[in-house]
Amino acid sequence: MLGLTAQGKLVMLVRLLVNLTVACWLAAAPIPAFAADEYPELVSEEWLNVSFAGHKIGFMYAKVEKGAQGYRFTGRAVMRMKLMEQLQDMSFTSEARLDANLIMKDFVYLQSIRDQRQRVAGVMEGDMLKLTVTGAGGESVKRYRLDEKTRFADAALFEFSRSMAPGKKLSVPVFIPSLRAMETMTIEVAGRKTLEVSGAKVEAWVVEYAMQGIKSVAYLAPDGRTLREESPMGLVTEAVSREEALKLEAADVPVTSIITFSLITPNRPVERQEALATLSLALKGLNDPRAFPVDERQSAGEAQRVNDGKRGRVFSIPVTLRKVGPPAKPLSIAEAGKAEPEALEASPEIQSDHRMIRKLAGEVTAGAKDSWEAARAINRWTHRTLKKEFVDSFTALDALLEKRGECQSHTNLFAALARAAGIPTRTAAGLVYTSSSVGFLYLAWPEVYVGRWVAMDPTFGQDVADVTHIKLVEGGLESQLGLLRYIGRIGIEITEMR
Repeated sequence: MLGLTAQGKLVMLVRLLVNLTVACWLAAAPIPAFAADEYPELVSEEWLNVSFAGHKIGFMYAKVEKGAQGYRFTGRAVMRMKLMEQLQDMSFTSEARLDANLIMKDFVYLQSIRDQRQRVAGVMEGDMLKLTVTGAGGESVKRYRLDEKTRFADAALFEFSRSMAPGKKLSVPVFIPSLRAMETMTIEVAGRKTLEVSGAKVEAWVVEYAMQGIKSVAYLAPDGRTLREESPMGLVTEAVSREEALKLEAADVPVTSIITFSLITPNRPVERQEALATLSLALKGLNDPRAFPVDERQSAGEAQRVNDGKRGRVFSIPVTLRKVGPPAKPLSIAEAGKAEPEALEASPEIQSDHRMIRKLAGEVTAGAKDSWEAARAINRWTHRTLKKEFVDSFTALDALLEKRGECQSHTNLFAALARAAGIPTRTAAGLVYTSSSVGFLYLAWPEVYVGRWVAMDPTFGQDVADVTHIKLVEGGLESQLGLLRYIGRIGIEITEMR
C-alpha cells in the first residue's frame, strides 16, 4: 500500500506541477485548430528537458507567434515514468489565441494518460469564459466570469519577460486551463546570475514566480528565453536542443525518491490507528492557517507563530481529529439528497449522470435500507473491484473501465456511484498515516452525507476513515491547486492519541 499511496500522489502532483509549469512557461506543440498563416512572425521557440530527483522524466516545447490580430501560444509537454514496473505516459498539449493586448480569445488544451484523453476548450463571450470539457462519458459545459485584468496564465509571464528590470514586480489574476482554476500569480525579478549553457557563460535574469505561496525560480536569458527553472518540489526544467529534448526513455524513478518527496515523518509513530477515537497534533509550517479546513471531524485551535529554521516565522496550529461515523439513525437516501442537493451534481471527473454509472449504482445498492447502508455497499464494492495499482485516471468512468487505479481513481468512482445512487458526496485530499512508512503521505478520499458528513476510504477499505486522515483541501480538480500551500512545507508533531 505504501507504493500505491506515495506513487499515486506523485503522479497527481507531477500532473499538477507540470500543468503549472506548462501554464507558466508556455507549454506545447501545435493543435490543428487555428489557421497557421494567421501568425506569420515567430517570436520565440524553446525546447526543455524535465527532470525529477535527477532523472529525466520528459520534455517541453514552447512557441509564441505573432500576427495582425494578436498572438498564438502553442506548446507540448511529454512525461514518461516507470514506477514499480508500471509505465506512466502523459502528454499535455495546448494552443491559445490572444489579442494584441494579450487578452485571451480562445484556447484548446488536451491531456492524455496512456489511452485516456481529456479535451478542454475555452472561448471568451464578452466577460464570460465558456469552457467545454470532453472526455470519457461525454461533454460538460461551464461558464466563468473573468474581469478585465485576468490573464491567460501563459501570457502573464510572457508579458513580464519582455521588459525585465531589477526589482520589477507584478501580481495578476490568471486562469489555468489545465486545472480550470483562477489564481493570483506574483512575479518578481530577484537579481542576475551567470549560468553555463552549452559550454558558454550566459548572464541570466533570476525571476521568482509564485502561486498559493509556492515559489519557483526561473533563470531567463536577456531575450526572455528560459534557461533553467527550479521547483521546490524537485522538478527541474533546462533548455536543450530539439534533438536532446526528444531523447526520452521511461525514467525508472526510485521508490526512495518518491517517499522522500512526499513523506512527512512525525515526532513519534501512530499506534493502532484504526482503533483510535481521537488524534491530537500540531501542524507546523503553514503560511496561512485560515486556509486549513475545519468541520465536525477536524478542528483547529489558535495559530501561533514559530521559527522553523528555514523560512523564518511560520504558523503552527493545534489540530484535533475525531473518528466520526454515521448518526444513530441515518437518513433515507431521499432525505439525504434533499439536505445536500449540490453534492449530487455530476462533473467532468465524476460522471454520476452517465447511464453505465447509474445502472451500476442501482445494482450495487440494491436492498440498502438507508443512505449509510448504500454508502457502505459502494465503498466495499469499490475497494474490492479496483485493483490497487499505480495507474492514474482522469475520471470515474476511466477508472471503471480500467478496473484498477490509485486513490484518486477510487475516490472518483466511489463519488460517481454514490451521487448516482442519490447520496450527497464530496471529495477531499490531504494526508494519511501509513504504518509501513511510519509517516504521512498524500491521499484522496470521499465524504458522504448520511445525516452528517462521514469520511470514508475505498482505497484502504475503511467504511469510516481513521483519525489519521488530515483533510487539507475539499472539492474537485480546481481545489487541488490548494495542496501547493502544504507540499514540502509542513511538519507534524503528534501530541496525544486516544
